Amino acid sequence: MNKIFSIRYGDDFYFSIYILGISIRSRALFNFFFGNPLKTNCSIFNLEELLKKNTRFFHPTGVCIAPDVKFGNNCIINQNVTIGLGKGGFPTIGNNVRFCPGAVVVGKITIGDNAIIGANSFVNKDVAPNTVVAGVPAKFIRYVENINSDEN
Repeated sequence: MNKIFSIRYGDDFYFSIYILGISIRSRALFNFFFGNPLKTNCSIFNLEELLKKNTRFFHPTGVCIAPDVKFGNNCIINQNVTIGLGKGGFPTIGNNVRFCPGAVVVGKITIGDNAIIGANSFVNKDVAPNTVVAGVPAKFIRYVENINSDEN
């Protein structure tokens, strides 16, 4: 039976409109009519704790942070950052650490204070304080001088 006009939405967050047997299926239409059910697509188990420590999320999309990760104060986390379980356990993050977009930090490692993790880096070894690391696997790039955001 041909449908003249009908509207359907389902569990997959798509919205379909049938007009004279032609189907228009779109996630954007679903979001327009019902709001984005996926919000920012983040999985941050300890969000309340991070917000109390003045953690800032710039463009918070696709961020995944495991519940047992220990964070310092004033960290900056960009989009698509993953911090979680790796060989031996979970990372410990120092104060004022900046995670650039796409960074992955895993394992029982320590990220020192004022470190910067470069974009799309894979970190599975300790990072010294006041350093920039980048690459896959992440390697030392340079030392950091005054990344305190209050002075910039």
